[in-house]
Amino acid sequence: LSLIVLAFTTLLFLVLLKLHDQHKYQLLRDKELIKINQRGLARLNSDWKQFNHQGEEFVDPDHLFSYDFDIFGLGSLYQLINTTTTHLGAQELAKLLTQPNVRRAEIDKRQEVITELTEKIEFRQALEVEGNLIKKQRDPSLLISWAKKPINIRFWLAPITIVLMVLANYNLVAKRYPALLVILQFGLSIYSAVKYQHQVGIANRYKQMLLGYTNMLNLI
Repeated sequence: LSLIVLAFTTLLFLVLLKLHDQHKYQLLRDKELIKINQRGLARLNSDWKQFNHQGEEFVDPDHLFSYDFDIFGLGSLYQLINTTTTHLGAQELAKLLTQPNVRRAEIDKRQEVITELTEKIEFRQALEVEGNLIKKQRDPSLLISWAKKPINIRFWLAPITIVLMVLANYNLVAKRYPALLVILQFGLSIYSAVKYQHQVGIANRYKQMLLGYTNMLNLI
C-alpha cells in the first residue's frame, strides 16, 4: 500500500510540475504580448523613438543613401518599423532597407505577402512573442558553420586492425603493425572525445535559441 501511495504522489507531483511550467510559460507569453501591443500603441502615438533597437550596427556613412535618409539610428525608419526578434531577421530587414529589390515581380510578391499577413494579427504577434522570449540571441554563423562540417569517422581503421591481428597471429605480418594501429586508434579516440566535448559546448550555447526557433517554426 505504501508503494502505491508513493507512486501516486510521485505521479501527482510530476503532473503538477508540468502544469506549473506550462502556466509559467503562458504567463511569460502574456507579459510579452502586452509589451508588443504597448509598442504598437507607441507607434500610433508617434512615441516610437524610445524603442531600444535602432539598428546602429548597420549605420554606414559611405552607403549611397542610408546615412542621409536616416535609415538607421535614433529616430530612423528602422527603429520605427523593426519588429524582428532574431539576429538573421534584423540583418534581413537592414538588407531590405539598404539593398531594395526593384524588380516588379518581387515587389508584387512581397505586397501579396504583406496583404495576407495584415489580417493575421494573432499569428504575427504569436511569432513575435516566441522570438522575444529568446533572451540570448546569438549570431548563428558559428552554429551554421559547425553544422556544415562533414563528420570524419575513420571506420576503416578497425577492420584493418582486425585483419592485421589475424595475420600477425599466423606470423604473416609483424605484430608491431596491429599494435601500432591499436595505439593510433586509442589516440584518435581521445582526440575525438575532446573534439566532441567542444562540439557539444557549441550546441549548448545555442540551445535556448534553437528551442525558440522550434516554437516559432511550429506556429508556421
